[in-house]
Amino acid sequence: MIRTFCGGRCACAALVCAVLNAADGRDLTVPLPAGRTALTDIGLYRVIWQSYGKAPVAMPDSWAGHFEPSTGISVAKWGRVLGREALLLHSPWRVASGLLRVEYELALPRAKPITLSFGIAMGPDVAQPNKSDGVTFACTLAAGGAKRELMRVHQTKAEWRDFAFDLSAHAGTTVVVALQVEPGPANNSAWDYSFFGDAAITAGDARPSRAETLARLTGARAYKAAAGASLAALANRPGNGVVPSNLLPCRNSVRADGSAWRFAYEGADCRVVYTYTPATGTLDDFLAWVDAGQPFRPAASGGVLAEEVDGGRLPVRGGRAAETTLSGNTLKVVWDYELAGAPLRVVWTFGIEGKALTVAAECAAPRLIGFSLGEAAAPLRRTFDVPYLAGAVAYLSVQNAFACRYLDWTFSNASQCPQGTAAYDRMTDGARNPLRERGYIAVSPDVGEVLPNIPHAPSPYLAALGPRIMLDIWSHHQHSFAGDAERLRELADNGVDHLAIIQHVWQRYGYDVKLPDHLPANPRYGGEECLQIFGRAAKECGCIWALHENYIDLYPDAPSYDPAARVLLADGRPSPAWFHPDTKIQSFGLKCNLALGFARRNSPEIHRRYGTTAAYLDVHTCVVPWHQLDHEAGQPMAAMARAKVRFDGELFQYQRDTHEGPLFGEGWRHFYWAGRCDGVEAQVAGGEDHAPFLDFDLLKLHPQMVNHGMGYYERWFRRGYDAVWGFDAGSVQQLDKYRAMELAYGHAGFLGARLVHNVNAVVREHHLMHAVQRLYGTARAVAIRYEVDGVLVTASAALALDDTRRQRIEYDSGLVVWVNWREEPWRVEGRVLPQWGFLARGPETEASTELRAGVIADYAECPEYIFADARTWFDLPAASVRKNIEPRLRDFTDLGGGRVRVTYEWVVNDALEQDFRCFVHAVNPQYAGGESIVFQQDHALSRPTSAWRKGEVVTDGPWEFTVSGKYDAYDLMIGLHKGERVCLKGVDGGANRILVARLKVVREGGRVAAVACEKAGPGAAPAEGVREADFAAHRNPPGTWVDFGKVATDGAVKVDRRPDRLVVFPYPRAREFRVSLALPPGAEAARVRLRALAAETREDLGPVPFAWDGAGRLAFTAGMPRAGRYVVAWDAR
Repeated sequence: MIRTFCGGRCACAALVCAVLNAADGRDLTVPLPAGRTALTDIGLYRVIWQSYGKAPVAMPDSWAGHFEPSTGISVAKWGRVLGREALLLHSPWRVASGLLRVEYELALPRAKPITLSFGIAMGPDVAQPNKSDGVTFACTLAAGGAKRELMRVHQTKAEWRDFAFDLSAHAGTTVVVALQVEPGPANNSAWDYSFFGDAAITAGDARPSRAETLARLTGARAYKAAAGASLAALANRPGNGVVPSNLLPCRNSVRADGSAWRFAYEGADCRVVYTYTPATGTLDDFLAWVDAGQPFRPAASGGVLAEEVDGGRLPVRGGRAAETTLSGNTLKVVWDYELAGAPLRVVWTFGIEGKALTVAAECAAPRLIGFSLGEAAAPLRRTFDVPYLAGAVAYLSVQNAFACRYLDWTFSNASQCPQGTAAYDRMTDGARNPLRERGYIAVSPDVGEVLPNIPHAPSPYLAALGPRIMLDIWSHHQHSFAGDAERLRELADNGVDHLAIIQHVWQRYGYDVKLPDHLPANPRYGGEECLQIFGRAAKECGCIWALHENYIDLYPDAPSYDPAARVLLADGRPSPAWFHPDTKIQSFGLKCNLALGFARRNSPEIHRRYGTTAAYLDVHTCVVPWHQLDHEAGQPMAAMARAKVRFDGELFQYQRDTHEGPLFGEGWRHFYWAGRCDGVEAQVAGGEDHAPFLDFDLLKLHPQMVNHGMGYYERWFRRGYDAVWGFDAGSVQQLDKYRAMELAYGHAGFLGARLVHNVNAVVREHHLMHAVQRLYGTARAVAIRYEVDGVLVTASAALALDDTRRQRIEYDSGLVVWVNWREEPWRVEGRVLPQWGFLARGPETEASTELRAGVIADYAECPEYIFADARTWFDLPAASVRKNIEPRLRDFTDLGGGRVRVTYEWVVNDALEQDFRCFVHAVNPQYAGGESIVFQQDHALSRPTSAWRKGEVVTDGPWEFTVSGKYDAYDLMIGLHKGERVCLKGVDGGANRILVARLKVVREGGRVAAVACEKAGPGAAPAEGVREADFAAHRNPPGTWVDFGKVATDGAVKVDRRPDRLVVFPYPRAREFRVSLALPPGAEAARVRLRALAAETREDLGPVPFAWDGAGRLAFTAGMPRAGRYVVAWDAR
């Protein structure tokens, strides 16, 4: 017998308990169409888990989530893993081990052949001896009253193993396909991230062509009615709260229909109806449909939850409506339940705004532990993440409609409320807050009409930040703040004049040390005097700038440390925050209601001393409002995420007022803070591999704040912090990709730590981006289209076709931007855009990265200047920096009791110009310390590395050390460093570390008795997916001549336009290259003069020879010694 279960969904994305479950006998049969159907697109299914030796337990219908709080199970669409779309199934681990099964009841079409296909693989991060011992995957088929096992395989590797099964014999019948996972021989499922990849059923050879699907989508009534409408109607409206906007004029109504109520939308595009039949006291009482389409449950499993005596989650259902009142388009329903023998009253309020059903619920008795807006339950439901929205949207292909729901985190009393679910934690005294929720459930043929608004006022600094490029400084030029000042002046001398700056590493005790104490400036970088020099330079150069502050982490070694200021968990323990890997100090969360007090001790003095014109707060804006939630009873709004909305909001405004400028923050979950914060580095989920969908960012976030970049480079590159600049990161093509994404999403340009001191990189980013940012920084998007098979379509059609990789964005400023993410060149407006190329056109403005006569080149023109770049020189790594030097473990001897003797060797086939030190890290991924290093065996080398010669093998050792007994296994990583680590050959362990061995601890009587060693294979390939970047791509050979019309060059120049002259900035200054310039009308050839001015001092270096080319342009050669600019002047008549 299967018993039913009501689980929960916490902030980590597990679903709060649903109300209906499989035991209700609801028909979950899904009729499959001809063609390919991904199993992740099937919206109706059953989930069953079972601890060995106990009865199986059914989850609610179509349950999905990650690490359900009671059991730890996961059923989640996981994006791409090892190159495939992956479905994560994780068996139970918070209870006794067992299995997890997902059952799909499918009505197969009559078309043949019918094939079930999938791959199985372990997650790349867990397929290791010290993590998972693998998972047993199984698949069964139930048909015609018989059940058989199609496959059962134990998989231990992070590589796909493929299976395919012919189901043609069952065409036209209903079958049940079940996917199952269970732990390996150790019966421990703690690390069992197990994936089914590209799981699908393909029926028949005939299927609708892409052209037919496109024609059907774009020919629909709703599409045609909305296609020409300005998207300005969907721009963020804080007055709506989170409820979405509607694109077209409409009529809403609510009326009784027998024993039910009808909530209706009517417009030129469609009719949407939600019917409410009060029966269960849950949101399962709602049905929805669009026009005459198939009805479905828009809020399946939605409702309120209480706690059972044994700590389980009890769905609250049954009872009766004690009172029902209609006022305008708002229906108030007072519902009386019986819970544990006692009455419980919940006041529900339903309404309709546009196509959104609004839902609110309140309960004065603090007995409820959760609330859910449910999920859209439809036969075919493809969910996709929305960039920058903390949540997902579902596409219901049968209904050709999108569905989304969201709770208002600025109103909720919950401890956490991710998207449509809420959980109410206990405070330290055991009490809970009373339930108070409001949100919406929206269904529409137009995806833009289901996306939430953001309930904050927009930033008052949009105009100030819109045109500026962000310099994000982490290291210091010449190791001092004064060096940074010198670099700022050098940038200004190169024509860079629209900057915002964040200085991160300046604090007295070091970065993230002894917080929240910041002052005075760190003497290591020049201290007070040098930071003041930087402040003056920033002012002289017209920069907006901020210093990094942190009022979220509380370190016990800080002079101002107050243990009473620590965040407390529900059990009364202090909540740990960042563990500093160098100082080995564990910090704690700082109570948000006390953070402002610490800021008052620091921020005013920071502003007074250094002249900041903006603020920066670490962490606050990259996290959800329930991050470091304080549960201490007696504190204001204890165990309530809304406390952070209130108190952080006060802190944010204080920072603006104190520093007299905008507030910058860290990006990730900045959606929750948009408008209260003025700009962040816009980290996007999936980084460089994310699937583009621009509408939410451009319509909701862009009107609220000016964000920069696409996230820190280390969080954007595919390998994250393990990426190696000059090997698999930092190529010109990758930087084009980063910039193309900035332009697509309407972000400001960004120079991160690796490029911030690279003058030519800053120049290129500034000149290309500023020309476009002038016209979109404060503008609103009025049209967003995606090119699909030569047709520009709305996001709704593009998402349905899963093709969003070419975009056209139009702003109310008159600017139009085209961006090409595809490999194939895109011809637009007579131009050819390569992959990651763009074209921007607006009033007196044009900018592009395009192919000109087959040659890639950059151009920007605006009233201020012209920038032209033939891409013949880059101050970036031009080739691999990986050294052909491979470290290996030569000998290993176990000395007993945890002592070992090792000898390493270095196979040298390359040269090193400097002398480096050897580091050895013993790593276990379960260790929370920096880079998971449990212990180290760093040492000096017997021979200086600069003396190593190609062809020799250098012996290093023997060395003796003790292996820690903290864990059972360690990866032994080795490398060379001197400030930065050298990129070496060998088995890539990430972060420029080479894996040479795996050590296994052997215990007897609880003590370490011996250590076994397994050497890594010599000459092994780098880790899966690690490929060297193409550093020749998107570059041209020296001497390549590119004619842009008004400018032609085989180098790069910025031409400042002034009434009586042109000022030409050459890049690079010291290299000779040719330039031809078209002069403005009125500049007669006989009256033209060309002179060179010195870099920095602008000393007149004398006349420069020039001629006139065949197009009548002034032609000269740049590269005069000491010259920083050239001035073309003419006498007016």
